[in-house]
Amino acid sequence: MSILTHADWNSNQVGLINWLDPVGAGTYYKEGLFGDYATFGDTLLNGRSNITVATTLKPSIVTVAGNEVDYGFGGSGKLVGVGVLLKSGTGDLTISNANEFTGGATLAAGITRLAHNSALGWGPVTLSGGALASATTDSLTLTNSFV
Repeated sequence: MSILTHADWNSNQVGLINWLDPVGAGTYYKEGLFGDYATFGDTLLNGRSNITVATTLKPSIVTVAGNEVDYGFGGSGKLVGVGVLLKSGTGDLTISNANEFTGGATLAAGITRLAHNSALGWGPVTLSGGALASATTDSLTLTNSFV
């Protein structure tokens, strides 16, 4: 596997992944209604945990499961579609980009820090053991429903 010199969330670049797909696909596919699963855990495939979302991606499920690794998602791209975000690791997650996914977010562990009003997309947010915090000094207004 190649070592990356960037931290872009890769799309269809064989051998240059910085996420894990539980079904073992070597590229990120986003055709149709659902894209791949993407897991960001304690194994850093490219040695980077600040991930640049540089394009529009349509994952089915994004799992942030790092216990020893803190992750950050940012950039000019966005997550769209009916996918969901699952924050299950005790490490922190900071999201600074705007997103439009509608499947919701479950924050089960760790702290999720937001720096954009639509960082958690447009779906419902379930707080089930995780914490939510601001990553900016600016005022944020979340329009998500909370469960």
